[in-house]
Amino acid sequence: MPGRALQWITATRLLLDVMFYFGLVGAAGIAIWLALSPLVMRDGRPGNATLPVAVGEGVLYPTVDLAVDRAAAPEVTQAVLVGARGELRIETTDWSLQFLPNLGMLLALGIVLAIVNLLRRMLRTVRAGDPFTEVNGRRLRAMGLLLLAVGVIGPLLEYLLARAMLARIPVADLTLVAPLDAQTEVVLAGLLLLVLSAVFARGAELERDRSLTI
Repeated sequence: MPGRALQWITATRLLLDVMFYFGLVGAAGIAIWLALSPLVMRDGRPGNATLPVAVGEGVLYPTVDLAVDRAAAPEVTQAVLVGARGELRIETTDWSLQFLPNLGMLLALGIVLAIVNLLRRMLRTVRAGDPFTEVNGRRLRAMGLLLLAVGVIGPLLEYLLARAMLARIPVADLTLVAPLDAQTEVVLAGLLLLVLSAVFARGAELERDRSLTI
């Protein structure tokens, strides 16, 4: 393997290692907080929680009509705020309102760690000079399925969580809804990895047949 390519592989592997172990520390911190938060908040001490929200009415296409000063702008007949999204941050003494967002964060981080770990294992085979194997095909397939789960199931779970939490957080001066955002890029990336996994599997099969023929 050329020296420059080996250097890039080593640098990428180092970066993935740093991401993986930092992610493990973060996941451990979240898990410890989930375990200890009932005790910490038992005396009524408040904590913070965040959830995605959209301003207006509607799930896929939230809108809100705005009041226009017709005297100042008589030519403007209507103004509608479209697709305004943000993050609602609350301070609460209710343990469950913190538990659910942190649990979702832990699950998302777990999926990221799984994908990073699969990439680390693939780089080992690249460094060894044998990347086109059935094992790597299965690893690509696993990454593709994980990304599809993130792109399809993730937004639905996030919507249900935000909806359940908003039902317990009445906001008087603003209409807020739980958004349902399509993760098109993530889904396409997952499909691409599934196609690549099929290519890897076919390549490994042809290589095995060639070696048997020789």
